[in-house]
This record gives sequence, structure tokens and C-alpha cells, in this order.
Amino acid sequence: MEFTHEYGIYSNDQKNTQQHKLMAIALFFGSFNPIHHGHLVIAQAALTHGYADEVWFVISPQNPFKDTDELLREEARLAMVNLSIQSQPKFRACTLEFGLSKPNYTINTLTEITKLYPEETFKILIGEDNLLHFHLWNDYQDILNQAALLVYPRPNTPPCELVAHPKVTLLDVPLFDISATYIRSLIQAQKPIKFLVTDGVEKYLELNRWYR
Repeated sequence: MEFTHEYGIYSNDQKNTQQHKLMAIALFFGSFNPIHHGHLVIAQAALTHGYADEVWFVISPQNPFKDTDELLREEARLAMVNLSIQSQPKFRACTLEFGLSKPNYTINTLTEITKLYPEETFKILIGEDNLLHFHLWNDYQDILNQAALLVYPRPNTPPCELVAHPKVTLLDVPLFDISATYIRSLIQAQKPIKFLVTDGVEKYLELNRWYR
């Protein structure tokens, strides 16, 4: 399949149609403001443990549950995702939400992406903390009908009944207490962020003086 970053659309190459392998795709939704090593380790865990064949980083223009005051423009966050995933061919950037109405909801994106690629199986990567509030997501039951959830651990998260749901799988991944908010606060305090983000993202942020 060929991927076009500009539109976030995968299209079947006619020459390779018969060779296409049905895949399980993990959709990693996020603002990625900025993307960091915690994101990458979680995505790799989905591949390592055989839960997905590829991970698509779905860059959200606007999260309905988050403040947008410190949110970089879409193109800047896409650039940082691309810089971070270029060495892993099974990671892809997806900009499908750039063309959807804002604020967008996961169910809308999932419905659209399923229409575009009905042959694929989609799963959603979600943090354990978000699982606690999953019942507040728009049409959350429809999401569970369409896709399984791959849940990664988050610090200090109390037990959640949804963990026992047959379509919920807990990922075996190290517990990372890294957040984009923390990285932005370090930048604002003019402190180093080395080893929290990839070298490419570190240089990109420094060059553009983002978050200062």
C-alpha cells in the first residue's frame, strides 16, 4: 500500500493488489504535542507482542478533552511524528483527522477509516487512565463494536471494570511517567529534553523555538 502523508490516505497500488496481506492496524490517537519516546515504546510493544502488524499515529488537530492553548499547528506536529518514526517502517503517520470537522471524535475517525479500508482490522491504542473515562467518549459502545482496545499502563491509575471486557487487552510495556506537558514545561524553563524525544525532534524544537 502507498501512503500519502499530505492527505493521510492509504491507497492500494494496483500492481500489488494480489500481494496485499490483510493486516491488524493499531490506531494510536494523540495530539503528539510533542511526540516522545514513551509513545514510540508503546507503539513498538503492540508490534513486538503480535497485537498489530502496523501502528498508525493518528494526529488529532483538536482533542475535545484538552486545552488547545499550547497546541502547535498540525503541520508542525506531523513533522515531528515523521522525524520520530522514519527508522521504523511499520510505523506510519495518519492525517485523516485533518480533514474532519473539529472537534473530532474517535468514533467519526474510526467509521471513516473503516469505510476506506474495510479489509483491515483496526485496534485502538489507549492509555489506562483514558480507559477510566472511556464511558464518556462519544458513542463509546459503537467504538467497542468496531475495534478492540490495546491498553497501555499509566502511573497511579485505579482499577477499571472495562479491563475485563473481552475486547480489551492490556499491553505488557514498561510504565512510563513521561508526558508532553512535562516536556513542554522543561522547554519553557530552558532545561534539556535530551532522551525524552528523538534527536530529530529535539533539533526541530530548538530550531523553531517551539513552546518557549
